[in-house]
Amino acid sequence: MISFLSVMVGCATLTPEKIAKRVDTMNDFDLCLASSAEMDKFTFALPDEIVTAAKERIASKKIDCTSKQDEIVRFLVKSLRDQEKRNEQFRTHFGFGFMRGW
Repeated sequence: MISFLSVMVGCATLTPEKIAKRVDTMNDFDLCLASSAEMDKFTFALPDEIVTAAKERIASKKIDCTSKQDEIVRFLVKSLRDQEKRNEQFRTHFGFGFMRGW
């Protein structure tokens, strides 16, 4: 059991190479989104190491994230609306039908 756990922890850790590879694949919008909202385009929370690396890349490339703030806000609002729709569909499809049987 301990060896399995150590393998899982070893796979889950972010090496500097994995961090660099992830940040290398990010465009300017992705970097700014990671820096300001600490999430990616799939609205998954990013690890602190990736956020820090994104901020460093923004500074080194001198990216102006203030020009992308409107786009980031639109993206976050759309993501929130999509999540609300999914939650509503889940509640109406699964939630009340199961509870009616009680």
